[in-house]
Amino acid sequence: MSEYWAEKALIKFESQFDQNNSYNIKNSKRLSGKSKVWKYMDFAKFVSMLYQKSLFFPKPSLFVDNHEGSYSALDVNNILNDPLSYLTIPVNDKLSKEEKRRQLHEYIKQMHDYVGVNCWHLNEEESAAMWNLYLKSDEGIAICSTLEKLYTSISDKRFHTYIGQVQYINFNSEMASLNPYETLFYKRRSFSHENEIRLLAFDNPNNRIFDHKDGAYVQSNLNTLIDEVYVSPTSPEWLREVVQSVLEKYRLPFKPVIKSSLYEGPFY
Repeated sequence: MSEYWAEKALIKFESQFDQNNSYNIKNSKRLSGKSKVWKYMDFAKFVSMLYQKSLFFPKPSLFVDNHEGSYSALDVNNILNDPLSYLTIPVNDKLSKEEKRRQLHEYIKQMHDYVGVNCWHLNEEESAAMWNLYLKSDEGIAICSTLEKLYTSISDKRFHTYIGQVQYINFNSEMASLNPYETLFYKRRSFSHENEIRLLAFDNPNNRIFDHKDGAYVQSNLNTLIDEVYVSPTSPEWLREVVQSVLEKYRLPFKPVIKSSLYEGPFY
C-alpha cells in the first residue's frame, strides 16, 4: 500500500510546489539565478562525484536531525484532531492518539523512502561555519556554483527534480506541511545558519529506479555545474595540486582551484 500513498502524496506535492510562494524560488522572486551556492564535502566524496558524473541524493532517513522532514507539533495536532480534513494521510480514526502518532511516524518514514535530497549552502561568500560543520579533516572541498547552473546542470531524465529554499520555523508553534515531501523544505530555526537550498529527486513508486539503497545518483553536467573549486583553508598545499590533477583526469581541466584564504593573517 505504500506505493499507493507515495503516488498520492507526490501528486499533491507537485500541485503545492507550483503554488508555493515561500520555498519555491521561482515564485518568491527573492533570489537571482546568479545567486551563489556552495557544496562542502570531503575529498573522497568529491572524487566520487566526478567518477559518477552525478550528484548523490541521500534518503531523508540518513539525516542526523530527527526532526528532518517531520511534521511540526501543530501539524500533528491538526491531523489527530481533524483527520478527515487531510485525506492524503492514512490515519485510522478508531485508534488512540498515541497509536495515531505511531501510525503517522511510520507513514512519513515510508514516504521518505521514495525521495532523495541534495543540499547546498546559499551565500555570496564562502562560510567558516560550513567548513567546520561538514568537514572531518583538513582535506575538504567546496564547489561554488549558482542557483541557475545548479538546477540546469541536472541532466538525468529518470527523475522528477525540484529546487527550493529551506524555510526555518518554530516546530512547536508553526506549520511545516501536511505533505510528507513538502516537509523537506522546512527545518527548525536552530539550523538557520545553514541557509540551505535543496534539490529533491523522486523515485517512481510503481517502478523503483533509485540505484542505491540509501538514495540515488542523479546525473549532472559537471562542466555546467562547477564554477570554481575551493580547498579548505587549513589544507596542505599539495591538496590543491591533487584536486587540479583529478579535474584534468575527468576532463574538467579549466576549472579554477583556489586555496581558501579564510584564515590568512590580517593586512597590518
